[in-house]
Amino acid sequence: MEYKTSMTEGVIWKKMLIFCIPLILGNLFQQLYSTIDSVIVGKLVGKEALGAIGSCDPIITFTLGLCIGASAGAGVIIAQYYGAKNEKGLKTAVHTTIVIGVVLGLFLQIIGILMVPSIMRWINTPEDVFDTAVLYLQVYFGGLFFTVIFNMASAILNGCGNSQKSVRYLVISSFVNIVLDLLFVIVFKWGVFGAAFATLLSQMVSCILILKFLTGCHELYKVDFKSIAADRGTTMDIIKLGLPTAIQNMVRSGANIMVQATVNSFGTLVMAGYAAYIRIDGINWLPLMSLGMAASTFTGQNIGAGKLDRVKKGIGVSVGMSVAYTLLTGVLLIGFREPIIGIFTDDPGVVKYGVITLLGYIPLYWIFAAYTTLTGTLSGAGKTFAVMVISIVTQCIFRVVWILVITRVHNTFWALLCMLPVSWFLGVLAALLYMGRNDWMKQE
Repeated sequence: MEYKTSMTEGVIWKKMLIFCIPLILGNLFQQLYSTIDSVIVGKLVGKEALGAIGSCDPIITFTLGLCIGASAGAGVIIAQYYGAKNEKGLKTAVHTTIVIGVVLGLFLQIIGILMVPSIMRWINTPEDVFDTAVLYLQVYFGGLFFTVIFNMASAILNGCGNSQKSVRYLVISSFVNIVLDLLFVIVFKWGVFGAAFATLLSQMVSCILILKFLTGCHELYKVDFKSIAADRGTTMDIIKLGLPTAIQNMVRSGANIMVQATVNSFGTLVMAGYAAYIRIDGINWLPLMSLGMAASTFTGQNIGAGKLDRVKKGIGVSVGMSVAYTLLTGVLLIGFREPIIGIFTDDPGVVKYGVITLLGYIPLYWIFAAYTTLTGTLSGAGKTFAVMVISIVTQCIFRVVWILVITRVHNTFWALLCMLPVSWFLGVLAALLYMGRNDWMKQE
């Protein structure tokens, strides 16, 4: 079997770009259909419904933290086996990943549905949007199993450098979601329930398609249902690498829930404006996540192949690509800020606070770009514990302290917005200091 998607040879920026473009396109399509959710709901149902959907974002991110952590751990293991051309280890890791996905998906789905009302109370969701937010989130959790399986299956493909297939299925599911959105919300008049149900069905479509490919292909990462079993040693390796990522994602999401609760305290108008910006934020964040995944896969494969000098060269390339991307999109977003926010609502008050949020984040988003690629590189090297510590200290504890101290002294929306850029800068500084060590590329 040939290793057609290896990132251990060739021009670095070209390899990363070839790997990233499908992921970026897929993520943009994914953001497109979630954006259309908000556009349809915001325009046709109202600002309360838009705010309700926006208030669900940090909860969804929190529940996906475990999934992302597990898939990150599996991706590192698979990338290193692939780079080392260890076929036996690769096949074992692939089938173990599927088992972990099934167990984790069922667990998160059941717990999520049961806990939604209590969580929404805890984050101070306003009464005028409470029932709508609970409905949206419970329907979303109804399809969480499919989302988890899709992400775990994507980790298998991405770890082997094949980002094209999973993105193709993501694009298909995105179009399915858009069509169902229009049908359920505009034709059937199902409102927020229709938007959530459309997302559930589209998640199921992407899950079915990617599993069909993995079980029918003839590549090294082929999934054989008869061979699906959890190897104890591989499971522990995935947990060892994935648990720190899961913990950092959940703790960071917990901090973001506190941010959302603080945003909610300013009222429905601010909450709706913030929600409108969050949809725009995906235009920058999701491609950066793709570049971080590229850096992680690149690092994992090259460390597996013993090419440490190539890993060092890849750091500057990945950081440069991500920073350049955010500078370009930043100019466009700032230049057309009011028309862009106005896509989601006709309410001038909502547009006002959406623009304020955009101007608070976008000019310094290049710092977050550097943070994402640096931590992605460290994760690919297997240093997920170090990334966890950096993330918890700079992106979680710091934010909680800021909310409890700074926003109490200066109880303004601007004081809240200043928190994220400062935390990004601290994260970059911590990652660079850790990379100053001589042993950070040592394979564990």
